[in-house]
Amino acid sequence: MTVENALFCPVCGARTFYLNQDGTIVFFSLDRRGRPLRVNPTDKEPVLTLETPINCAHCSWFGTVSGLLAELRAKE
Repeated sequence: MTVENALFCPVCGARTFYLNQDGTIVFFSLDRRGRPLRVNPTDKEPVLTLETPINCAHCSWFGTVSGLLAELRAKE
C-alpha cells in the first residue's frame, strides 16, 4: 500500500502521525485499516490499539486510530 492511500489528518490532510512510545517519538502513516506504514525510526514499530492517542506530525490535531477510521467511513 502506498502512502497516498493512507489515512489522513482531518484538519490539515497530512498523512504522517506520531506518538511517544517509551520516551521515543515514533512517526508513521496508517493504512485504511489503521495499521502502521512507513515507520521511523524503523526499529520502533508503534504499539497501536484503536484507542491509542496519536498526534498529527504537521498540525495540532490529536485523536485515536478509531477516530480516523470513523472519519474515513463518514466520507465514503
